[in-house]
Amino acid sequence: EFDPERHPFFVATQAHPELKSRPTNPHPLFAGLVAAALRRKLDTRLPVEEA
Repeated sequence: EFDPERHPFFVATQAHPELKSRPTNPHPLFAGLVAAALRRKLDTRLPVEEA
């Protein structure tokens, strides 16, 4: 089992969702992966001091 702190997003699939994706209509698997990556990036940003 993966520690969710170290591995917050895990995907295992035998399917080929890339064949169902289009630039304007991604497969939910890819949309979920990108959304999780964006959330993680936003959560780990360093604070910015205002001038």
